[in-house]
Amino acid sequence: GGTIGGAVDLLEERGSSSDDHWIGAWPLTEDDLIGTHDVAVFDLNGDGWQDLVIGRCSGTEIWMNQAPEGLVFTYPLGLPAFVAPDEPHVFEIAVEAFGGGSPAPGTGHLFTSVNGKGWVDQALEPIGKYLYRATLPAVACADHVDFYLTHESVTGILYTDPPGAPASSFRAVAAEGLEIVLRDDIEGDVSGWSVVNDGSLSTGAWEQADPNGTIYNGEMAAPEDDATAGEENVRCFVTQNGVAGGSAGTADVDGGPTTLLSPVIDLAGTDGVISYSRWMYDSVSEDAMQTWISNDGGASWSLVHEIGGTGGAWESVNFVVGEHVTPSSAIVVAFSIEDANTPSIVEAGVDNFQVEVYACDEQCPADVDGSGTVDVSDVLYVLSAWGSDDTSADVDGSGTVEIGDLLAVIAAWGPCS
Repeated sequence: GGTIGGAVDLLEERGSSSDDHWIGAWPLTEDDLIGTHDVAVFDLNGDGWQDLVIGRCSGTEIWMNQAPEGLVFTYPLGLPAFVAPDEPHVFEIAVEAFGGGSPAPGTGHLFTSVNGKGWVDQALEPIGKYLYRATLPAVACADHVDFYLTHESVTGILYTDPPGAPASSFRAVAAEGLEIVLRDDIEGDVSGWSVVNDGSLSTGAWEQADPNGTIYNGEMAAPEDDATAGEENVRCFVTQNGVAGGSAGTADVDGGPTTLLSPVIDLAGTDGVISYSRWMYDSVSEDAMQTWISNDGGASWSLVHEIGGTGGAWESVNFVVGEHVTPSSAIVVAFSIEDANTPSIVEAGVDNFQVEVYACDEQCPADVDGSGTVDVSDVLYVLSAWGSDDTSADVDGSGTVEIGDLLAVIAAWGPCS
């Protein structure tokens, strides 16, 4: 009976003196002496799911696939990622069943949360068989709406989209999209950046350099190249660049921390996404590279990212500022690294720092103080910023606050429409 039986017969013919039969290092019992001759896969009961038929020496086995049941949410007009500021947004939802069962009519709901506040429940509006309409509330520019959907089956099971809601949800931001306001490849002038070193740091302070790679125990410790492809872009921030061909332990981080601080970023009245490339290595996997953000110029900090290693390669990451601090005109990002635990080889790098803000049409740019009305206070604001590059007072976008901005304020006098 089959391949295994044939192998056992061969062992017995060669004089095996044991009651057990062996193939390689594994003993065989009588239960193992069942050969498989044929396997067929097809839908036996016509439920749309494949079943399994196995022909053996001693008979035929049939394995019936138990069809799963569930509901599928689809969006004929797509899911909104950006919505128009100050306007409700309508979208459609289709709910279909797979396996057995069907959606229970009238059980569809949309849950929304504006800027992290409590969930608000609203019933979906039926517009067809298992087709619904839902409305996201109007929110101001750069505000966001988190949302998820629920629907019951006729068997009373509640399904959510996305699965795991409300712990996970969809998000729509009130904006026309993202606009890059800062892109720093760390190739040129980096005088806007600064480095703060703890007194215990002996080597490994942050610096701008064309990196010289090091290898420790067959792994890349310090990077050989920056994160940007191309021959012209070669520099980045690294933790003390060692000499070419130097050992891994000569210029790596010892003590610390050493902290790299970004230029001040103005996100007042909006929100944005900050992205960057990072490198981190620790030979004993005990230390971590940390990314922090401050909205008060560095007086207080909130942790954004913490990474124990990047696997000998650069990796790109991003975060939404408003998910960690309230956006302001004094945003600063900090990158901190130390060798604080078991002495080890610790290296880090930062490159391709970018800031994108949520872009919205300004309906009343002459209202420089944001009061909702263009009046004498806006004139005084422009005069106080005269000759500067204050973007709030630079109504005509010339780059300098001057007579053109004052005339624009006077021309728009009155309530904003």
